[in-house]
Amino acid sequence: MRHPDEVKSVAFSPDGKTLVTGCDDGKLHFWNVQIDQQVKEIKTGLHDVESVGFSSDDKTLVNAVRGKRDNYWTAQVWDVFPLKLKHDTHFTGDNDWIAVSPAGQSLTISCLKHLSVGDGDNRISELKLWDINKHTATSVLKPIINRALGRLPDAISAVAFSPDGRTLIAETLWTGNRGLKDKIIQQWDIHTGKVLRAWPQWDDEETTTVAISHDNTQIAIRNWNTINLFDLQTGNWRGKLTGHKDQVLSLAFSPDGKLLASGSADHTIRLWDLQQHKSIRILKGHQGSVYAVAFAPDGRTLASGSEDGTAKLWRIK
Repeated sequence: MRHPDEVKSVAFSPDGKTLVTGCDDGKLHFWNVQIDQQVKEIKTGLHDVESVGFSSDDKTLVNAVRGKRDNYWTAQVWDVFPLKLKHDTHFTGDNDWIAVSPAGQSLTISCLKHLSVGDGDNRISELKLWDINKHTATSVLKPIINRALGRLPDAISAVAFSPDGRTLIAETLWTGNRGLKDKIIQQWDIHTGKVLRAWPQWDDEETTTVAISHDNTQIAIRNWNTINLFDLQTGNWRGKLTGHKDQVLSLAFSPDGKLLASGSADHTIRLWDLQQHKSIRILKGHQGSVYAVAFAPDGRTLASGSEDGTAKLWRIK
């Protein structure tokens, strides 16, 4: 599936018949999965399409597009039948991350606030929850305060909704006086805004990729070229997956929770057995970093998007 530019996002329709890819050409590309052919493309009118996803009822498509300036985002909502733009919402300011809920009803923005303290300029981060259909911010999800440092986090390095759209996971960072980073993974109930759980990370790498299993029992967190697994209910560490030769850029759990797919800057995709915590297949074929991976609803097919301007379908079962 050849594209004119890098492919940053991939998503299957709920019936598994259509694959949508988001490309740096500013377009959404629609593919018939059975014949591997493009059937439609739509201009977003903007720049890089960073994420895309269907609502669970297959009636709505939501995508997030990064503008030419890094801190400018637009969330677009499309009616699927017939395919047309329903509305869009623009975000400006120091926004680092944007994540769209699987239900397609809300999104969250990672925001930076600048606070002048004495002669310096400190930054704190928070998460804003938006109702896409109403174009309004519904709540602010405030991270916990680091007790040792006495302040809110300086940055949020990764954000992801749970598959049911009820909770949100984010990694929060604090930078100490010596440049050392404290990292805490936090989980919020998006309806109450309360932090449900929080547990520390012990490595020095910033997390930029996180995935939550479909049954909401475990999370996978990328730490450069390794992946840490945690029990989502207890916060307990389950194990580490090693094998990639370069940084991991994308993660996806299979629908049954038995497999994890990881795309990497080493141009490969690995499939991991989550019971044995080992790599069982290495998928080779991309000529660039693998930015996106997604399982089909039946778990039999995996889609990937790459820096090389291609999207590929892999038969898993």
